[in-house]
Amino acid sequence: PLISSLLLFIPVCLWGDFPIYPKDWIGNLLSLQGIACAPVFETLWSLSYEVWFYILMCAVGYSILHKGTLKGYIGLITLIVSLAVFTKLESYYLFIWLIGAFGYFLIPHKSRILKYGAMILSLIFLIVMQLSSGGSRMLISVSQNSAHLLEIVFSSVFCIFMVQSVQNIPSTKFSKKLNRIGTHLAAFSYTLYLTHIPVRDILVRLGAPKSQELSISSVSLYILWLLLALLVAYCIYWIFERNTSKVKIFIKARITHENLNSNSDLQ
Repeated sequence: PLISSLLLFIPVCLWGDFPIYPKDWIGNLLSLQGIACAPVFETLWSLSYEVWFYILMCAVGYSILHKGTLKGYIGLITLIVSLAVFTKLESYYLFIWLIGAFGYFLIPHKSRILKYGAMILSLIFLIVMQLSSGGSRMLISVSQNSAHLLEIVFSSVFCIFMVQSVQNIPSTKFSKKLNRIGTHLAAFSYTLYLTHIPVRDILVRLGAPKSQELSISSVSLYILWLLLALLVAYCIYWIFERNTSKVKIFIKARITHENLNSNSDLQ
């Protein structure tokens, strides 16, 4: 999905006379945006966080599982590099990711009190965050540290709500149908996240500017642009992201083979 979104952004740059800096494009391919280069376009800022979260946790695993071996030392070096990366990135996002990672294990039992209590608190904190953000003209004034703390608290309660919600198994005809639709949309949601900005910019370049008023015509055009973004994302998903399972199977097979070899060596 990353490669496809970067390729899709090339015509945007060519049509819009935007400069293409090879250093930034290579840096984005290596998930170094925010560390050694700028994001090529807006949504790519978060991808480096995601990649380095996984590298960091993989390094932790290697350091523990292969302690005292060459792989263990490689894991330890990688862990140090990963921690150094988060001196460049916003480190509090790492805590938010860890909240989500551990939430599944810490709150495994269903509880209506936890679910609805966390939902209400999530809404309250979300409203406060929106009112204190720059997009809402700072209706509530908070310091940067307070804003970060607010995001961590919101993530904690929202994590509880999500962990409780995903345990609900669809039972009615409507909920089962809704679940099937959601599953199909979720399949290419990551591609949609990475490609909707290039699609938006291409549409603007082709003469689809932001509407200045709310009308039947503007809403209809907005829905059309959304459908086009979904269509483009689904086509790209079919070529790229749909094959993710094959990559996962390949990686798991290699890991299993490696573990079997390690166990036989120990025996």
